[in-house]
Amino acid sequence: MTKLEVIPLRPDSTERSDDDLMRLARAGAAGAFEALVRRHQTSTLRLCYRYLGSTSLAQDAAQNTLVELYRYVPRYEPRGQFPALLRRIALNQCRMLVRSKRRVDPGVDAPSPAEDPEAEILRAERQRELSRALSKLPERHRRVIALRFGADLTYQEIADNIGRPIGTVRSRIFDGLKKLRRTLGVES
Repeated sequence: MTKLEVIPLRPDSTERSDDDLMRLARAGAAGAFEALVRRHQTSTLRLCYRYLGSTSLAQDAAQNTLVELYRYVPRYEPRGQFPALLRRIALNQCRMLVRSKRRVDPGVDAPSPAEDPEAEILRAERQRELSRALSKLPERHRRVIALRFGADLTYQEIADNIGRPIGTVRSRIFDGLKKLRRTLGVES
């Protein structure tokens, strides 16, 4: 077995594409994978939080996502689909956490300093209600809503990501939001 030469990552790593960074990581470039993690950790955590509704579970899912991505490095084929791959891994990690029968306990983030403590309490309560309502949605609805509102994807990007027609995506988002409104008692 030959030892891979460690290729140092140049300072212009912020200008490199995700595919380039994955290629460099596969070749053993120091810092290539870390650059990918820095670039995508916030959006991955946000997507996991939108899906799971719990900060601690989202952190677990996001960390598991990045570990799985690291394991995937040797098999990665650069085709310009890195963001879709990362979202697919993240959603799979979220589903695995839900399936493992860990209770989704909508935690409250540490309150930010607010001028009006009552408004902060109301905001936190609304967030808990929304998280509970999201956790009651069927997986197919929760998934597209998380991609739309957690990852800010367009309908076409969601369709490409889940491998369904755009009409199906629109229908699932519409139905999911309708169920959320009903659960939350919001008139439409």
